Amino acid sequence: MALMNAMRPELLEALAGLGVSVYITGQMRPGSLAAARELGLGVVALGHRRSELWGLRQLARELRDAFPDLSCTVYGEA
Repeated sequence: MALMNAMRPELLEALAGLGVSVYITGQMRPGSLAAARELGLGVVALGHRRSELWGLRQLARELRDAFPDLSCTVYGEA
């Protein structure tokens, strides 16, 4: 499994060569979908906004745990 912030055919090929079978990314790139199919890779596209907000909320939780007096606000929450 690879968690990536880009989706290009050359990345898909390199990771498939390393034995990766599932490619997780924020945004599906139609131009790379054919390459993923040819390589037999499963692709999970989480959606940029959803995955970015999740990551920011998680970072805020970890910062609050490490620094209890720190105030963290994640803007753009739904």
